[in-house]
Amino acid sequence: MHHYHSVFRKIRFIHYTTIVLLLHSTHSSCTRSLLQAKIYTYSEKEHEINTFSTSSEENNNINTTLHSAIREGNYKKVKNLLLNAANPNFADPSRKTSLHIAVSKGYYKIVKLLLKKGAYVNAADQSKQTPLHIAVNKGDDKIVEILLKNKADQNAKDAFDQTPLHIAVNKGNIKIVTLLLKNLPNGNTNSIIETLLQIAVDKGDDGIVDLLLKHNANPNVTNSIGQTPLHISINKRDEKIAKILLNNGADLSITNSFGQTPLYIAVDKGDDKMIELLLKLKNPVYPNTADHFKQTPLHLATNKCSYKNVKLLLNKRANPNATNSLGQTSLHIAVDKGNIKIVELLLKHNADPNVTNSLGQTLLQMAVDKGNIKIVELLLKHNANPNVTNLLGQTPLYVAIDKNDCNMVTLLLNHKANPNIPSNSKNTPLEEAIINGNDYIINELIKYKAVINKEEINTVKDDQWNTLLHYVVIYNNVKIAKRLLKKYKNTIDPNIQNKNRITPLHIAVDKNDCNMVTLLLKHGANPNITDQSGRTPLDLINLDAFAKDKQKLSEKKYQRIRILLQLKGNQIQ
Repeated sequence: MHHYHSVFRKIRFIHYTTIVLLLHSTHSSCTRSLLQAKIYTYSEKEHEINTFSTSSEENNNINTTLHSAIREGNYKKVKNLLLNAANPNFADPSRKTSLHIAVSKGYYKIVKLLLKKGAYVNAADQSKQTPLHIAVNKGDDKIVEILLKNKADQNAKDAFDQTPLHIAVNKGNIKIVTLLLKNLPNGNTNSIIETLLQIAVDKGDDGIVDLLLKHNANPNVTNSIGQTPLHISINKRDEKIAKILLNNGADLSITNSFGQTPLYIAVDKGDDKMIELLLKLKNPVYPNTADHFKQTPLHLATNKCSYKNVKLLLNKRANPNATNSLGQTSLHIAVDKGNIKIVELLLKHNADPNVTNSLGQTLLQMAVDKGNIKIVELLLKHNANPNVTNLLGQTPLYVAIDKNDCNMVTLLLNHKANPNIPSNSKNTPLEEAIINGNDYIINELIKYKAVINKEEINTVKDDQWNTLLHYVVIYNNVKIAKRLLKKYKNTIDPNIQNKNRITPLHIAVDKNDCNMVTLLLKHGANPNITDQSGRTPLDLINLDAFAKDKQKLSEKKYQRIRILLQLKGNQIQ
């Protein structure tokens, strides 16, 4: 016969105590040396179990039968089993007690009976769920109420760190939320309610939001990214909840972790109704609070081309001259977008037409660069200075010339744009026009007394070392070439060579321009100068490679160029 002995030890657990019975055989012939069994029971006294005797197989059977009877909903059988020493706190391997099972099945009478017979109301199963968690999750307000009357712990958290109140709010069950709030114990209740407020707002449950606020939830509590419930409601375009929060003291000045106010978010969302709601409030709406990129709501509204919202913000004293991290005002953005209506509106509200961004660009330069002549006219009408330079030293006129915009050049010159301000590269507007070969612009500039810097007349203008004289010859502009050679006769070098040692005369001959050849020879061009390939201008005519070009010429014109070059060459020799 086997002899058994028991080892018991008092152990504390939060929700349960495990008693391990080790059964040892004293006979070497025993085929089994160790048997381990686990029995789970719960106590009402601080979750403490005192030493007790080993449960017999008969007790285990009766407790298992109790669980089965509860699952069947057999009230009489449950009652009889409890009268016959069945343990209401017996737990199965998943740590579910009789009360867990009865609650999950919704058997109110059995729940009431178990509680009366000493069932532990705060027992937690393997998922750390108490009967109250289960009842709330099922939406069974009647069972929730009886559990609360029997001191169910509302602060108990399940494996997902949720209290019963968290579950009720997530489920949107206002009746159970009301029950739980009514029975909420003293302590850190405010922080719990405030967390729940954020959840309710995020879920769009206005009834629970209102209920939590009536229980003193702070409407200005912030989450991990600094959002208040108002930020969340506006972000979700929930006007109804936003109104509830505003009526309960929501603060419009609070910024989230990105420096954004509730108004900023409403503008960013383009939510016209929400913007109107916020701007109609008697309280300050802080229209000039900027985010971490120094962008204000007015910057955003302008960027979204929302004339209506720009007007609303300006009427609430939004600053039209506030600059973002790029040095842009709202007017910069409106000009960049080409939105003439918003440009006009901003200018009427005293937006500065001469402010520059971080690249040194004025509004005029931006409008000229985009070719928007109507916005340029509007800016000039509001006293924009046409002579302010950017970081490259370029005026709006210079930009217009660079883009070959004839109408823009004329408009700027008519509004007192200075035609002689050089860029950082020392090119004057006239020099830039010559380089671009635009006769109309050249003539317009000359009409407004544009000049060329005397010291720059022989300066190279590109990476091929071409000078202004090279360029006028390239563009066949005899009139300008004549002007340059006459006005700067003591300075200009008619024989200047570029990187490939090509003179203006080489180019004129190559282009078969008899008038230009005549002009250059008259002003001292030497036909005997060779390029880097050792060719003189005359050689270019005799080359077979130019046969196609010669066919385009009349024999008379061709012979004339040949004779001019030969005569001049002989004179020099």
